[in-house]
Amino acid sequence: MVVAVEGLRKSYRVGGRALPVLHGASLRIERGEFVAIMGASGSGKSTLLSILGLLESYDAGRYTLAGHDTRSLTEERAARLRNALLGFVFQSFHLLSHKTAWENVALPLAYAGVDRAERRRRALSLLARLGLAARAGHRPDELSGGQRQRVAIARALANNPPVILADEPTGNLDSKTSAEVMQLFREIHAKGRTIVLVTHEPAVAASADRVILVRDGRVVRGDASGETVQSP
Repeated sequence: MVVAVEGLRKSYRVGGRALPVLHGASLRIERGEFVAIMGASGSGKSTLLSILGLLESYDAGRYTLAGHDTRSLTEERAARLRNALLGFVFQSFHLLSHKTAWENVALPLAYAGVDRAERRRRALSLLARLGLAARAGHRPDELSGGQRQRVAIARALANNPPVILADEPTGNLDSKTSAEVMQLFREIHAKGRTIVLVTHEPAVAASADRVILVRDGRVVRGDASGETVQSP
């Protein structure tokens, strides 16, 4: 079991009031699974993914990541776990505009203390694997949307993490480029990585082994009870 969530609750403070977003969400994800999390806008699915990625705290419940109880993590410990266990892919790419493609890919390696020469070697190797060898020295504004997303995927793979978290990774891409990006995710999954992907698109969710449905802050299908939803 790589992800185990039980009774997760999360609220935000808005205008002095608590706005509940998650209402006791529970789910389990096995090592090596490809899981899609679906739900309408505002359902809580992106907040859930942020908590899984140790990017946000939660108010109540329990979340265990690869055997680590996350409830009482210090910020430093959470950052170490993120860098060691998780790779992130976002809808808006989150690339640093002043850095080249390979420098963006190498960022997790820099945080891990890898020397510059080795960072460059690994980053160039990843970009070559994703068909971007000729773009390694280009900055994000010199790349297409699909190329930027491939750079983001390469960055997610830089530290060889066992789990990839992707939040609407095809949201800013056309249908052809989306299909190419999803093929990359399938190839990554085939090599044994766990992938947890948030999407509102059934065609994207079809790449997953299992679909978890979030509605009004609750996991209503595919939760820890063992009920699963096969991908459409």
